Amino acid sequence: MFRFSLFNRVTFYFEKLFESEKMSEKMSEKTSEKTSEKILKLMLEDQFISINKLSEIVGVSKRSIERNIKNLQNNGSITRIGSAKGGHWKVN
Repeated sequence: MFRFSLFNRVTFYFEKLFESEKMSEKMSEKTSEKTSEKILKLMLEDQFISINKLSEIVGVSKRSIERNIKNLQNNGSITRIGSAKGGHWKVN
């Protein structure tokens, strides 16, 4: 009987852990969407804005900005025109 009780507790723990992970993923998606919206708005205001400046204004890491930009490029929302240093962003 003790083993059964312990097993139930472990199962319950993993169920809660799984629910927590699902909630975390949903929150992360929403945060990423908000970050992407901020990036698009800032790119519309300044097509020459840098990743460093975006990171500073939005308040997330440079890596997070890079990941969001990659997603925006993949879904066709933005295009990079020109080189990395001398180019600019085009919001589609």
